[in-house]
Amino acid sequence: MYHFNAKTALFAVALVVFSTQAQAQQDLHDSIDLKEVKIVGKSKARRMQEQAYAISVVDLAKQYISATPLNKVLNTVTSVKIREEGGLGSNYSLSMNGFSGNQVKFFIDGIPMDNFGSSFNLANISANMADRIEVYKGVLPVYLGSDALGGAVNIVTRRKANYLDATYSVGSYNTHRAAVNGVYTSKGGFTLRANAFANYSDNDYKVYAPIVDLATNKLQGEEWVSRFNDGYRSLGIKLESGVVTKSWADYLLFGIIASADKRNVQTGATMDAVYGGVKNNSWSVIPTIRYKKDDLLLPGLSLSLYGTYSMVNTHNVDTLARRYNWLGESVPSTSAGEAYLTDATISERQWQVNANVNYVITDHHSLTLNNVFSALRRKSDDKMYPDYEMNNVPQQLTKNITGLGYQIRYNRWNANVFGKSLPTISAGRNSLSASTTSAMVLPPPIISCHRCRPRCRSSMPTVCLRPLRCLATDSCRRVTPTFVLRAAITST
Repeated sequence: MYHFNAKTALFAVALVVFSTQAQAQQDLHDSIDLKEVKIVGKSKARRMQEQAYAISVVDLAKQYISATPLNKVLNTVTSVKIREEGGLGSNYSLSMNGFSGNQVKFFIDGIPMDNFGSSFNLANISANMADRIEVYKGVLPVYLGSDALGGAVNIVTRRKANYLDATYSVGSYNTHRAAVNGVYTSKGGFTLRANAFANYSDNDYKVYAPIVDLATNKLQGEEWVSRFNDGYRSLGIKLESGVVTKSWADYLLFGIIASADKRNVQTGATMDAVYGGVKNNSWSVIPTIRYKKDDLLLPGLSLSLYGTYSMVNTHNVDTLARRYNWLGESVPSTSAGEAYLTDATISERQWQVNANVNYVITDHHSLTLNNVFSALRRKSDDKMYPDYEMNNVPQQLTKNITGLGYQIRYNRWNANVFGKSLPTISAGRNSLSASTTSAMVLPPPIISCHRCRPRCRSSMPTVCLRPLRCLATDSCRRVTPTFVLRAAITST
């Protein structure tokens, strides 16, 4: 009985194996030999580079582990040069194809960083906060809505739905840098985005400096000494929360940017001036709102909006009545103030709104309309000069930039034609100029005006509200109309 069952089982197994092989041969006979298939796509960075602009796009994914500061990353871009005056927190300047200063503008997600305060800058932001950096050399796209002549740098933050990373680094001269970045997005579309950083350094590196005997005020020679009043610290956070991927909005985000820094000033313009008590500090709070919707009302029509209100305070202190040398020694001074006696607070408040409409007419043609309105109000108060007539006198600058652009694309060719209207209105005594970004404002030259008294400070024809009182009572306005027309053609 056992022998019979074994034979039956072996027969069944052989039958199954034979049937499987026969079916496999039949399937092989019916199969079709396909040729190699390649699927090729372009990254966002690559698509940006193929636009009709002179643009360099830096993909920051490889920089996340090292958390390199963004100003160091930019220094690797062709035709961009960054010069730093010292260690962490020191002043730096960016030059792009020979343009620098206010001729080059900085943005984060398309929002201008002009009035973000000194602490929220490229040197303090680490690379793991951003997805890429777009460097425009010369002609700018209409949607940025800027009046920059030399170019612009746009930092695009990371858009990944859910992630969290943190970095910490320590270096020479008691330098510490930390950053935390993360995004949470629920299935229902709620999102929370956070970017934070903290930096600290004593900056007590050695320099070869002249040594002065404070008793005799004579030069004793030169030697290597450590800097003793060059410390720096900064903190910053960028928070956004709202909804994404809704039928009525690709995203609607409410946010706030807050930052602060404290900087000690070691020297003046030359190494001969040594300071032991000069300090600068600032803080800024900036509420923001952003909205975007593609295919609004009809296919190809997109709308994006953002609004910000900047509150920035800067405090400059130089009240110490002492003299220092590079050895850290000090003696009493006959007058207060090591460089220039001051205890000034500069207060800036700015509204800014940007509206951008883009319509893709066909695969080859598109139109873009952009408008940026900003209103800046600045006041300063120096406690060391209570009778100074400019204390707490507001200065105002209003700009409205409207741009219209047309783009045509055929195969490897791209062409852009756009025009911008950039009128500015400045008001107040010693009115702000459109390029003013420094803490101190110098008065423009005094000339005669056909509607004002000769003392009217203006470098161009002026519109007076009360001709007899003019700028002496904050009643004179200066209007600067400007129009720009540009075209660009590229082949990719």
